[in-house]
Amino acid sequence: IGDISFCPPEKWRRLTTREKESDDSPFKSVASVKTVAKGQLQRLGKRRNKPRR
Repeated sequence: IGDISFCPPEKWRRLTTREKESDDSPFKSVASVKTVAKGQLQRLGKRRNKPRR
């Protein structure tokens, strides 16, 4: 996100609240990686579950 000192407090507060709403982890990158991994897993599962005829 960057240094807190560079960001104005309002912007910083908004960022933290948005992160809390999306995922309870303080690091946005970790949350995004988690969601991407979940999506890939779901896609793989769907492909695997498809009946071969």
